[in-house]
Amino acid sequence: MRFSFWFELRGPARLWAASIVFTVVGVFLVFGFSRFFTMGDQDAFPLLSVRILGSVFLVLGLIVLAPMLASLFVVPVDRAAWHWWANFIGGLLGALTFAVPATLMFPIFLLAYLVRPNILFPVDSVDTTKNLGIAALFSLIGLVTLIATIVLARLKLRQDPKRED
Repeated sequence: MRFSFWFELRGPARLWAASIVFTVVGVFLVFGFSRFFTMGDQDAFPLLSVRILGSVFLVLGLIVLAPMLASLFVVPVDRAAWHWWANFIGGLLGALTFAVPATLMFPIFLLAYLVRPNILFPVDSVDTTKNLGIAALFSLIGLVTLIATIVLARLKLRQDPKRED
């Protein structure tokens, strides 16, 4: 067994399953979640957070589902290339969905700290260094993930089935 930094969904059945699951979870989180939980006006932020997360799942699911649906109308010889690209783009966007916001955590927290009081730094907040330290750690992890994603995407792009060396 060989160690790999990425997990490739091989075969159309797995791509179909992943895209449908992501889309269904996204639709539930965006449209159906609020029906199961009643929240007051003060709890609007958690519901908004869940809807944003659901939107991410929905968009990622649809981005993979669209080329999978289009592959039904492609010549069977080219289907493998369509599936490879759906897998590549879905994986790349999934990794960037974490890496980009995580990289921006420290600048956002620093800006919120400078214009306090706000939801992140209320008036009675005494220990702000802990919040800024965690945000800096998140930004560092996000930056490492972003660089690793770019490097791995370039390596993976060399395996494009239609690429001619």
